[in-house]
Amino acid sequence: MDIEDYKADSANYIAAAFARRDWRIVSLLSTHFIDPPRGLVTLLDGIGQPETTYKMKKLLRLGATGDYAASLDEALSVYLRPAPERLGR
Repeated sequence: MDIEDYKADSANYIAAAFARRDWRIVSLLSTHFIDPPRGLVTLLDGIGQPETTYKMKKLLRLGATGDYAASLDEALSVYLRPAPERLGR
């Protein structure tokens, strides 16, 4: 499978995951990379981008409770006054 096929297929898989309300795709797309990742996951549209990370963490926060909710709140607080180096810019 080449990269173009992967990118085309992954867009369909992502759309299907959202359509069936699969929270695993939301969790995956909420990923913020500290070190440059290796592998095909970096080819997913928007993954690792601040806008995508923020939107997905907000979605995850909707159903979160307890310590997990607090950890998401902390992660989202970065976006109130983001420092460029914290967002990977």
